[in-house]
Amino acid sequence: MSFNITKLASILLISLLLTVTSVVAAPKYSVQDFFSHGKFQNVIVSPDGKHFAVTYRKDTEVRLAIINRKTNKVISGFDYGEYRRIGAISWLNNERIIFSVRKFVGLWDKKGGAASRFVANIDGTKRINLTKKLGGFSVVSLLRDQPKHILIEKGRYEAGSVKAKLQVLDIYKGTMKFNPDAPQDDVHGFVANIHGNPRVAISTELEDKNSLDVTFTLHYKDLGDQWQKLALESDVKKPRFNVIGFSADDQKFYFSSDYDDPENLRLGVHEFDLSKKSASLIYRSDKVDVGTALRRAPDNGQLVAFGYDDGFSRWKSIDNKHWYSQLIASFEAAFVDSNVVITSMTADHNEAVIYVNSDINSGEFYTYNRKFNKLKFYAAVQPALKARDMAYMNPFSMKARDGVELHGYVTLPKGKKKNLPTIVKIHGGPHGPRDNWGWDTEAQFLAHNGYAVVQINFRGSGGYGKAFEESGHRKWGREMQDDVTDATLWAIDQGIADKDRICVYGGSYGGYSTAMAVVREPDLYKCGLPYVGVYSLPEMKKSGDIPIHKYGRLFLEKVLGNDQADLEARSPSFNVRNIKANLFIAHGSDDQRCPMEQYDALTDALDEAGIKYKSMVRDEGHGYQIEKNRYDFYSAMLEFFDENLK
Repeated sequence: MSFNITKLASILLISLLLTVTSVVAAPKYSVQDFFSHGKFQNVIVSPDGKHFAVTYRKDTEVRLAIINRKTNKVISGFDYGEYRRIGAISWLNNERIIFSVRKFVGLWDKKGGAASRFVANIDGTKRINLTKKLGGFSVVSLLRDQPKHILIEKGRYEAGSVKAKLQVLDIYKGTMKFNPDAPQDDVHGFVANIHGNPRVAISTELEDKNSLDVTFTLHYKDLGDQWQKLALESDVKKPRFNVIGFSADDQKFYFSSDYDDPENLRLGVHEFDLSKKSASLIYRSDKVDVGTALRRAPDNGQLVAFGYDDGFSRWKSIDNKHWYSQLIASFEAAFVDSNVVITSMTADHNEAVIYVNSDINSGEFYTYNRKFNKLKFYAAVQPALKARDMAYMNPFSMKARDGVELHGYVTLPKGKKKNLPTIVKIHGGPHGPRDNWGWDTEAQFLAHNGYAVVQINFRGSGGYGKAFEESGHRKWGREMQDDVTDATLWAIDQGIADKDRICVYGGSYGGYSTAMAVVREPDLYKCGLPYVGVYSLPEMKKSGDIPIHKYGRLFLEKVLGNDQADLEARSPSFNVRNIKANLFIAHGSDDQRCPMEQYDALTDALDEAGIKYKSMVRDEGHGYQIEKNRYDFYSAMLEFFDENLK
């Protein structure tokens, strides 16, 4: 089947032109337009194409609805109460679904513990809480050739390693049958081909019970269906391995790893040929980890492309002649400069649901019919916000004061480029997360209200290789903070930021870095807005949900260190007398990650020093998720920035 790329693109372009010409002036969007919860979270079509499974936000909940496509009516709904979110939905057959439910007390925390898995008929009947009945498990394969069963692994943590067993689960009865197809070693992380045959697994071993250093061993099934250990020469002490897919004929599998990059430890994508028992590198970026996003063909499970973000979202094709690759190429030609994801397809591969977003598009769902080459708009995530009124997010690169190359993004108000009031926005984490190109509600909100927004992936951020991430260990408040300062100075040197009108803002670790920014650079920032942050590193060692577990304490020792004087020197609450900037501090009284002890440490120190500040505390967890609190917070944020910068 061929795809008329030109026709798809033309249809969309005509629609866009008609929309643009009907607008006289860009409207002013409200706080509610930006920060109301999206209308839809996900849309997944059933195998026979007769129903949609749709998740949507209802204040603190994410609920699930099953919609009859012919009548467009909801036939059943699923919700599990306040703070609980439904996700990870899959169609098991035309009448039965599997999904997860997890409790989130804050926007980013999971006070309720691990997720529970449920199966149910689409009319809401015959629900089974599989986690309650069986305990924890992970899904290995949906077993498309066995519509009443799925393949799962059940594991336990023991003596520094994970020991898992394969089980075939009856999705109607909730009963299991042992599958013995596994290596002799204690393994987990099974990966199966599209037919549900386990082909790869990993084993892990802690070198020391008081260490976080883990040794990974990859196991694979050879052409004679015998399990083997993958032996690869490497100068990397602890290489990472992630199996990401198979070839159509099962003669090769693909994995991402840094085993051959001892200097930067960046993930590259490799191919392992089972007949030759050898691995070869397909692609490695000179900037970022690759293989972090994947495209697999629904007909044979073949990995056809892998993604990465080196400033923009990009894809590298393994097989651009496959019909699935060509189909996606047609969508990408129609939706230029956008992220395009096929959320689901019918069993005959004729109908699909497409999700599209970009830096200026908060997200839209479309349906597509291959037979008639017909693309149809279905729903928008934030229908009030129009892409034509949003601001572009542009990547930039710069050198830190010590020569380290850094990457970030700048979002400018529409029609403005120079000498702007500027917000330096610092991401959370910090080790693992990073800022990516794409939709950022906060950046768009600030740009829409006249502010330039600068975001920097400081050392310690994820996505640029393990060496870059680990270079931030024990550098909180020092080199990591210097990177934020250097990005601010870069924006001034480029003529983007007015040096006398700059504020800094961030949440979680970004809250910590915001407070440290006004401590270390008292004359650079007019104001700071730390949000649900850490303000005392000694306190971080004692309170919150990280130090309550042994491996959490080991993690904090690894990334922060143990020297009390050094921890105090790198803590905002111990150094408030340096602050000249105006402060607005926001926190959640039920925050488990950065509990109220952190808020108290900072505000008590400010009170003692006689430094005035604004504050907001709401009955929330780690980040505000209740809509009223979000409206109040972002309204107060805008008022605070306007008072200080305009």
